[in-house]
Amino acid sequence: MQGLPDVCYVFSLLRSTQPSIDSEAMEKHPLEILVYAVKHDLTDLGDLAAPMTVGFPLAEVQNRFAIGVFVAWARNINIVLLLTLMVF
Repeated sequence: MQGLPDVCYVFSLLRSTQPSIDSEAMEKHPLEILVYAVKHDLTDLGDLAAPMTVGFPLAEVQNRFAIGVFVAWARNINIVLLLTLMVF
């Protein structure tokens, strides 16, 4: 069990290097943050940014992503819109 502290140290370093985005940046640049999250497979960050892109022009979003990512975004945004309408 002598190697255990080294493993814990490495995992703590990995976690500390994950990017964090403040709320102001998220509000001002959600599409750019979503693009970054998709590129680097940061699903938690993408999940935070995606709903904030509701209302962005479709052409703008489509130009930033591969077709498969764009289709997934469009499906999820439609679900967010439907849920919003159901609540209000």
